[in-house]
Amino acid sequence: MPIQFRLLRIDVPQFAILTNEAINGPFGINYEINFALGDKHIIKCVMKIVYMKDSSPITQLMVEAFFAVEDSSWKEFEKEDSIVVPAGFLQHMAALTLGTARGIQYAKTMEIGINNYMIPLTNLTEIITKDLVIRKQ
Repeated sequence: MPIQFRLLRIDVPQFAILTNEAINGPFGINYEINFALGDKHIIKCVMKIVYMKDSSPITQLMVEAFFAVEDSSWKEFEKEDSIVVPAGFLQHMAALTLGTARGIQYAKTMEIGINNYMIPLTNLTEIITKDLVIRKQ
């Protein structure tokens, strides 16, 4: 049965351009992806994207996406001593968050003329490979 969920909220706790110099490629890009479980069947996906030039960060963007999982789907995550969120679902939430981050970065850089440096398409199945397992207390 497909996991029933919805996007509740998007926050941008961090966006920074860390250089005064003209921004020209090529760049390296670092991704940091974290998940947290909240109350009432909420899963937060936090994605931090840092553009790097010569080992120095030049831009940073952090996006938090909050997803609400329906009760019936959440019950499928519950095991005897843990909550197990499948890797495929984590990948899906991360892909939604990454697409959101792409749009946020585009909008925030439009006025300063660097919006042509889009966050590239990324195969998150290569980054997120394991289920999220949280032990019950």
